[in-house]
Amino acid sequence: MGRVTVDRADVVGLVTLDSQENRNALSTDLLVELADALESLDADPAVRPIVLTGGPTLFASGADVRQLREISPVEYAASPRAVSWRRIGAVETVMVAAVAGYALGGGCELALACDLVVAADTAVLGSRRCGWGSFPGRAAPSGGRGPPGATPPPTWSDRTEHFRVRGTLAGVGE
Repeated sequence: MGRVTVDRADVVGLVTLDSQENRNALSTDLLVELADALESLDADPAVRPIVLTGGPTLFASGADVRQLREISPVEYAASPRAVSWRRIGAVETVMVAAVAGYALGGGCELALACDLVVAADTAVLGSRRCGWGSFPGRAAPSGGRGPPGATPPPTWSDRTEHFRVRGTLAGVGE
């Protein structure tokens, strides 16, 4: 326990991934704790947005691949990992990913599962799947939000360019 911390500031819920020794790798335990924390805040009508962060230097390094090697795709579908991703996708409260440092693979997908991504100038988001034009699990271009169990189409390769967002960078003081 203790891989996820939850704080409140007035109407804002703050959820911090706090497994720095593993570079916030998305282990099954961390995902279950994260889903629990998000559902708890989602159930509180006083919480307006939920801000999800990994701290000032790292968002999430991706899936804990050591665990993924031990499970088949069929087993994965009913695993606590998959259930946790569905629970995260079912959160109805607006979620904002506050990304600093690396958000790679599953960490990038977690950021994309939020309604809004606010990236520091140190943020590095990336997923090999982006180059393929596919979006796994809950990380659909729409933010992965929708009814529980809904999944995006298996590939968006013909529309990849459409989903590349080009924003304006603003400095810390702006």
